[in-house]
Formats: sequence, structure tokens, C-alpha cells
Amino acid sequence: MSPGWFTGPAAGPDRVAKAGRAGQDPSPAKGRPSRRGFRIRKRVVLVVYLALLAASHVVRATRPEPAPRPGLSLQAVEGWPKPKRGAVTIAYREWSPDTTPTASQFGFVTDSTPNLSGRGIQETEPARTPGEIAPLVTDSIPNLSGNLSRGAEESSEFPILLLHGSPGSGGVFRRLGSELGATRRAIAPDLPGFGGSTTQVPDYSIRAHAAMTLQFMDSLAIPRAHVVGFSLGGGVALEMHRADSARTASLTLLSSIGVQEHELLGEYYLNHAIHGLQLFAIWTLRELVPHFGYADDAFLSHSYARNFFDTDQRPLRGILRGYAGPMLIVHGTDDPLVPRAAAEEHHRIVPQSGMVMLEGNHFMTFLEPGRIAPPIEDFLDRVEAGTATVRATADPARAAAAATPFDPSTLPPVTGFALVVALLLIVAATFVSEDLTCIGTGLLIARGSLPWTAGVGACLVGLVVGDLLLYAGGRWIGRPVTRVAPLRWMIRGEELERACRWFTERSAALLIGGRFVPGTRLPTYVAAGVVRMPLIPFSLWIVVAAALWTPLLVGGTALFGAVAAEQIGAFQHRALPWLIATALGALIALRVGIPLFSAAGRRRFLARWGRVRGWEFWPPWLFYLPVLAWGVWLAVKYRSPTVFTAANPAFPDGGLVGESKSEILGAIGDRGRVARTVVA
Repeated sequence: MSPGWFTGPAAGPDRVAKAGRAGQDPSPAKGRPSRRGFRIRKRVVLVVYLALLAASHVVRATRPEPAPRPGLSLQAVEGWPKPKRGAVTIAYREWSPDTTPTASQFGFVTDSTPNLSGRGIQETEPARTPGEIAPLVTDSIPNLSGNLSRGAEESSEFPILLLHGSPGSGGVFRRLGSELGATRRAIAPDLPGFGGSTTQVPDYSIRAHAAMTLQFMDSLAIPRAHVVGFSLGGGVALEMHRADSARTASLTLLSSIGVQEHELLGEYYLNHAIHGLQLFAIWTLRELVPHFGYADDAFLSHSYARNFFDTDQRPLRGILRGYAGPMLIVHGTDDPLVPRAAAEEHHRIVPQSGMVMLEGNHFMTFLEPGRIAPPIEDFLDRVEAGTATVRATADPARAAAAATPFDPSTLPPVTGFALVVALLLIVAATFVSEDLTCIGTGLLIARGSLPWTAGVGACLVGLVVGDLLLYAGGRWIGRPVTRVAPLRWMIRGEELERACRWFTERSAALLIGGRFVPGTRLPTYVAAGVVRMPLIPFSLWIVVAAALWTPLLVGGTALFGAVAAEQIGAFQHRALPWLIATALGALIALRVGIPLFSAAGRRRFLARWGRVRGWEFWPPWLFYLPVLAWGVWLAVKYRSPTVFTAANPAFPDGGLVGESKSEILGAIGDRGRVARTVVA
């Protein structure tokens, strides 16, 4: 590496060495902010940000509730769990053969009926027909809609209840509801948290939605319904059946979720972590970015993120196995969100179910309702006529196949939208821990959840982008970047000085070595920016280093995981413990095992081990933890939280903390009274 790669006097080894000994920045002073200027700018930016954030929260807090949308009716339910204040209002759309909704059809509230929706009262008279009668509503759950709906006893046919997915609202059924409403009464509620319903509820899970949907049916005096669940709404339909099987006349799973194994990465805890990261990102945008209310109405809202984060799909397989009524499964061959294999597994474990596989994707429900409505109408006609297949009359061959345990080896790799989400999360996870992300990706490849090329590529992109960010921080900010969290927790000043001195002669070797030697990457790559190494050579060498390192770590973990999976039974059934144990083992081997091959690494290991063995080097919180536990036990035993002060009654607070040694010695008084002889 020739010094000509660097520009200006900053590249000279003498200047770097002298500046390092003097504690100065070896980079050119021209155009670079001073330490004082950097602090002033940082404080100004912080004050402006906090002011904008406070103004944004004030605007959001004083923002009025929007008026109900045209075509929506409002109905109050108790909520589940019951909110601390008020009730939950569910907005809904309704279609039936003898009613024609108009754009001006709003729900209205009379003077005697409390408005629990929190929205303005609309004085618009809803459209009515002579055939409608008032709904049966209990005193505890008032009918806020003001609409006159048919009573359940008027028709022998059960209404259709359309449950939407997430994100979304009952509006996705606008065209499909009109198609189905030509022959039957159809109702499409906005599930709590979405559309025109109450947005703030304690629980957004499919189980909570199922409980509130049953309350919604009670409020409209609907004893039983044909439930059609679209996407995540299919999970709500299944949970409704588990909560009260008598309320579901039939189930139609429309591009619906179901068994956990075919959702995203196929494992609850891994998926839960993904949904947690998604929720954190949306919460950060919503609460820590000044947006003045515009992000509250985003398509990917906080309610959407909570809906997935609060939901547990693991019970759905058992619900499907136990379902005995008629079922129809309608799915698209090219569904990018819920794979076709999920519908086929649902069809297998519910032997009485019928399956209609249509050419299309996840969105054909609202884009092509003319193809969706006919099979649903035909299925409902057979259910009403009593000719639909139930579990008791299912084909014996299919019943035997349904009893066969699920074979995890049949799981296909993640594809479509789920694969895109997984790869983006892998890239983001490398910014937190590169090694652990590569190890985890290798285990997912070994498990069959990720393709080899896609997993390695995502790790490689994350590593390169992270290295470029470190370089940019060192180049644009200089040494002050090491005083900004989290870099100040990871880079010591002497490490950065040493890296800067080495760069004038060994840049290529240092960049590649920094990737392989634990603990040297951060100071090395930040130092490359501090000494202003040109971007193109830096990018070239870090790509080479990452291309050597990533396949080695990911591939080795994938190979190890595959071999271990063959030797250890029930790997698929114990995926999380195995992933955690293998990841920790690989990380320990990487962080501890590799440095032991060098003399310096062995010395550092022995020094650290000595500090672990010597209690005097332990952190105070660890050293005093048993003392705290003993003090709590004594307080409970003697029923006094201040019992420890009796140890030294003359000391303030028993000598726990803050006592003055001089005052304690001064309290002794006559020094002659102090014993000076030890009596055996």
C-alpha cells in the first residue's frame, strides 16, 4: 500500500505518529469541525428536534376524531379485554337483497343513546325499506348505528359475516359484499383498531378480535352466521369457532392464514421477533419522528403491527383438526403472502373441506370478486340445504390422511413477500451483531427456511453497508465519532490511534484482517475514514473481505446445523432451543476460540479469566447482589424494611451509604477509652 493513496500531509507516517503522540487529529484541520463546534451543532440539532417532536405530539393530541365515513354504521360492544374507559365501537357495512346502501347512509345517535364512538353525531336519516324491523339489542350494549336491520327470526338463512385481514378494513369487501348480498344478508365489520372502529384497544390479537366479533353478533341479535375470513381474518374466524362453536354455521377460509409452519419463517419465536422489530420500527416512526399526525393514518399502522405481534398462530392447527362443520378453502395459486402450501395443509387436516384453487394472488378478493363469489354462494347453498360434507361424512381416505402427523421435511423454502421481508430483516440485523446474524442465517439455511444464495447475499449486503457507514462516520466527523454512542462503547482511543498509524503502510492487510480478527473491525474501519482513505479502494477491499468471510461463517454454520439436525431427532420440533444453543456455541468459539491461537489472544484471555476468578474485580452490582437478597430476606423475616439499620445504631442509616468516617471516629470521644490490647 503506497502512501500516494492518501491525499495531503495526513498520509505521512511521521505526521500520523506525531499527531497520535500529541493526542491530536492527524487528519487535515481544513474544513473539519472543531470539538467545540461539533458540540454546539449537536446541541442545536437536539433542541430543534425536541421542539418539533413536542409540537407534533401537541398537534396529534388535539386532532379531532374524523367523522364516520359514508356507508358505515356504528355498533357498541364491551370489548375484550374490557377497556379501562368506555366501550369499543365497531363500524360495519351491510348488504341484503331488500336494501340498497347509499353514499349518504350514516349511523346516527339519538339523544337517549350514549355515543361511545367518540365521533361527531351525524343527523342524517339512514335509508330504510318497509321490510326492515328494529334489531334486538340488549340494554348493556346499545345500538349506536340507528339503522333498522332485520331480526334473526325473519329469515331461515343465516347472514354472512365477512372478516377482513390486516392491514385493511371491511371496505375490502365492498364489491364482494355486494355480490354476496344479492341473495343473502352480508355484514362486513371493521375489526377494532382498523377502519372506522375504535383504534385504541388493549389487545389486537385474533383471539381478542374473535371475542369482540361475537359481542358484535350479540348486539345485532345474530345467533349464528356463515363466517368468511380473509387473510388474518381467517384466524379470527377460527378463534370464533374455538370460543363458541355454535355461532359458526360454516367457515370459508379466503386466502387465509392458519398453521404456524407456513407463516413467514415457520417458527413462532422467530416470527414473533420479526413482528417485534416491525412494531418497534413503526412505533419509532410514530412516536419519535415529528410527523404532525400524518403517520397515524399510514397504511402500515400501529394497529397493524400490534395485530401481528399480539397474535399467536400456534393454536390454529389444533382448531382446524377439531373443526367438524362444513368448510370451504378458496386460495390463489400465486399468493405471495400466504403460500399455496398453507391452503393445501389446511385442506389436508380438515378432511371434509372443499378447496377451490384459482389462478390469482392474495388480492383477488377485492380485485376480482366476480371469481370469488360463485364458489362461496354454491357452498352456502349446500350448507343451507344440508348436503355439505361434515367431518362425520368425510371420505375415509382423507380422514386417515388428516390423522397423519405433520412432516416438517415437506416445508418448502420461504418465497415471495415473506422471503423479501426475511432478507431485509437479515440486512438490518447485521447492524446490531454481524457474527450472530450470519450464524442465525446459516441455521435457517440448514433448517430449509432460506435459500443458500439469498441468505448469504443478504448477510453480505448488510456487512458491506455497515462497513461503509463506519467509514463514513470516521471520514465526515473524524475522531469525535468515537465519542458518540454506541461507538464510544466499542472503540477505545488507543485502538483508534494504533489503527491510524498502521494504515499508512498496511491498509489492504488491515481491512481484510479486520474482518477476520474479532474486536478489530470497528477501530480499523473507522480509522480508514479518519485518515481519509479513498472510497473506491476501501470499498474494494471490504467487499473482498466480506466475500471471503460471509460464505465461510454462514456456510460453516449451515453445514454444522445440517449435520447436527441429522443426528439429533425432533430438531424441527425444538427449533428455538437448538438455534439458540448452536448460535451461542458458534459465537463463543468465534470470540474466544480464534483469539487463543495467538500469544496476545492467550494473554488477554488469561487476564480476563483472572478478573473473573478474583472477586475484588467484580462489578459492585454483582458483588452486592447476595447482600441485597439477604437484606430483603431479613426485612421479610422481621417484618421491617429498615431492619438493616440495627447493625450499627450509632451510624446514620446503619452505615449503609454516605456516612462520614471522620464523624464516626469523632463520636468515639476519649481516645483513652479505646481498647489497645487484644486479650486472648
